[in-house]
Amino acid sequence: MDYSIQTGNFFMFMHAFINMGLKTIIYAIRHFDYQKAGLTILTWYSETVERCKYGIRTVYNIPFVKGLFDECVYCLQYAKCSIIGQRIQPMNSGWICMTILKEHATLDKNNLEIYEYLDENKLVEEEFLNNCDSIKSTVQYNAKFNNSLITMKVEDKYYCRHYDSAKLNHEPETFQLQVCKPVLLGKFLNIEYTHPDMSQGIVIQLDKGYWVEGNHILSNVFIKRWLEYQMLPYKFDERYCVTILDGDVNVVLLRWGQGIVLGEGGGYEII
Repeated sequence: MDYSIQTGNFFMFMHAFINMGLKTIIYAIRHFDYQKAGLTILTWYSETVERCKYGIRTVYNIPFVKGLFDECVYCLQYAKCSIIGQRIQPMNSGWICMTILKEHATLDKNNLEIYEYLDENKLVEEEFLNNCDSIKSTVQYNAKFNNSLITMKVEDKYYCRHYDSAKLNHEPETFQLQVCKPVLLGKFLNIEYTHPDMSQGIVIQLDKGYWVEGNHILSNVFIKRWLEYQMLPYKFDERYCVTILDGDVNVVLLRWGQGIVLGEGGGYEII
């Protein structure tokens, strides 16, 4: 038997087989409908995502599951904040926070803060005004606490009042929850905190719940409080500057002792 002839025939067969296979593959690649395949994959992906979202929403809307999930997420956030030294607000709304900027703010790490949950048996307006009166008395008669802030959260809205001993208004505070309308127009386009000892500024992204008529925002104690609730490193003393780009593309600079009062129709006043 001539094995050389058989070997040659085998290699010829393999060459022809591989050549035909490559031609088939090249033909398939050239004539493959990539647009149709891409559309099919995209459709499958979109349908899968929507089914997953629907399933997650359905399960999340079960009160027990929603409560358990929210508590687990909050516990993880609380643990993270405790490790890095960042403050965190209560998980639920319906509270009042009294924040006092200490006299030596550059030496003390944090503001002095006291949280209280709203009493369901009392009117929200009554509790807010009582806390405002208390903090005004503290600011007036204690020189160490000359800058203070009242922050109340009801549902998804925040209500803020700032008190400075140098600008203390002795007229009775007024507050009606139904009168405090959300600011729909004139929101600031950008807010940035800078300090001479910082290599770069920090963009202040306020929760949309702060945009309420009558709110006192971006005062020194407000800024210090906001910085304590975020994770970026910062320097804070009388040399800081807050740069605002308002809704009319005007640039406004706020220094120590200045702040903003939100007015009607998207207007604001520097105090």
